[in-house]
Amino acid sequence: MRCNFLFLLTVILASALSSQTYNFDNYTVKNGLSQSTVYSMVQDREGYLWIGNKSGISRFDGIGFENYSTKDGIAGNGVRSIFIDSSGVIWFGHIGGGLTIRRNDRFEVVILDSNILTSEISGIAQDNLGRIWITSTENGVFRINNPVQIGKEAIDYDHFSAKTGLSDRVFEITVTNSGLIYFITDVGIKKFSESDEKFELHAPENLSKFFAITTVYVDAKDNTWYGTYNGGLYREDANSHAIKIFDVRDGLAFNWISTINEDEKGRIWIGTWG
Repeated sequence: MRCNFLFLLTVILASALSSQTYNFDNYTVKNGLSQSTVYSMVQDREGYLWIGNKSGISRFDGIGFENYSTKDGIAGNGVRSIFIDSSGVIWFGHIGGGLTIRRNDRFEVVILDSNILTSEISGIAQDNLGRIWITSTENGVFRINNPVQIGKEAIDYDHFSAKTGLSDRVFEITVTNSGLIYFITDVGIKKFSESDEKFELHAPENLSKFFAITTVYVDAKDNTWYGTYNGGLYREDANSHAIKIFDVRDGLAFNWISTINEDEKGRIWIGTWG
């Protein structure tokens, strides 16, 4: 039996569900997980749950774990980020800058530039043109322009960093349904302009300048949500651009926001540190 769900350790921002009780099953190395420090998870089309951890990759089928390491053809070091692109290829970003893909039931190591990409891969995403974006904590961002042709021809990629108006330190990438691309960096939120391939500082007027932004999410109604470091949650209305602030006084478990997502019913889920 394959798993048909993701385990989300989150706090929900929906009063209608506040009275419900949830049960969690805990899985550790005692249950077959290769390492208990888990960085990322994603579910593929067949229902398998792929887990990036400190030692490599684990796959959960709803019953047990299958673990993968360099012996199975993946790049070295733990896996920090996982992403499944539109063709079903699974991308794994490693702590030391390595990059692995899972395609046709095989792992393949993708080498962009071992002299430049040497830091933790913090995020992977695909834009509306099918290009793959790789963000890193010290080496900026790499954009693979021909991901479908990997292994068939030379990789066509662009490198963006502080020298090109972005930053060397990029912690997260968000691609919206309308095609906008946001980057969380050490110098604030940067938005990519497709027309001139430039990065612009995204700083709405009423968004906090005191608390660092940790994550950005655009929901199905085009409202923009901003998570902060100890400053709570901000929601920017799609039409009026008015900003509303939520914090522990409104029911958040903690004011340090780590992740934001929306389920199929339009409910917003907020993950916090603490």
